[in-house]
Amino acid sequence: DNMHANYSVVHFKAEEDGTRLITDFYTFLYFEDWRQDLWSKRFIRDHLRYKDEIMCFAARIINAIREHAKSRSPSNIEGSYNAVHIRRKDFQSQFPVTKMTASDILSEIQTLIAANSTLFIATDEKDKSFF
Repeated sequence: DNMHANYSVVHFKAEEDGTRLITDFYTFLYFEDWRQDLWSKRFIRDHLRYKDEIMCFAARIINAIREHAKSRSPSNIEGSYNAVHIRRKDFQSQFPVTKMTASDILSEIQTLIAANSTLFIATDEKDKSFF
């Protein structure tokens, strides 16, 4: 409608209980012209990125994980490793069916990951004994 067409910013506020919208930004965008839609998504993909300092720090972490993987298995010359992102806090409060014990998580991933391979776990779990 005309009222919203003139806004320069649209803010989707989190709810008071802490829930938030977990979806891609373009879920809420609609373009009549598919070419404008495609251009906008490509523009975000190609130009919206983290600062160089963050990217360099991430590259050092990845290099350290690869070196660790190589040291554990000399035949792993590329330093291949597996990584999982286990969300325990905000995601589980919004999607309670995703709550799993460490044993549940292990049984889900152990068929996908070779025994004794290097596994990097990114998580918001504060209790280190959970894993």
